[in-house]
Amino acid sequence: MAENGKRFGILPEWRNVYYLVLGFNLVMVWLVVAGGAATALIAVWVVGDLALAGWLYASRDRDRDCPACGHLVPRGRRACDACGHSLRTGRGGSTLPPSEARGSQAPPQFGNQGQGG
Repeated sequence: MAENGKRFGILPEWRNVYYLVLGFNLVMVWLVVAGGAATALIAVWVVGDLALAGWLYASRDRDRDCPACGHLVPRGRRACDACGHSLRTGRGGSTLPPSEARGSQAPPQFGNQGQGG
């Protein structure tokens, strides 16, 4: 890993399957351009891309990062347990521990609307 966090200094930090998809599609583009667009070759390309798409879907991460604090949140949860950030609405979150954050007052409903500023 290079100092800038990228593989070999230039490649993004992708999962290995993404490199396989990119390589497969580059090879298929090269074959179609070099050898003419044969129907069988394009059919192999479509079937190969569908198979790789299924593999990508099946191997995706089961957890996601909270955008507010960075903790892993299991799929299906609508709020981060660590900070209380709502993943559904994109609001909330606190630097307080979850037990204190849940007991805090709700923000005013209308904020500063109607006041000069």
